[in-house]
Amino acid sequence: MIANLELLSPFPESEMMVYPVSEQVNSPANDNPAIIRPVCNLNINR
Repeated sequence: MIANLELLSPFPESEMMVYPVSEQVNSPANDNPAIIRPVCNLNINR
């Protein structure tokens, strides 16, 4: 049970990446892994 509690901790913000993706992600009809690829090389650091 204790090992499962580790899954409840937030993902470290320092490990996260933010980048723009296609607007196609807004529709569940689009079931293609390519829609989450970055649309440009912009890397937004927080």
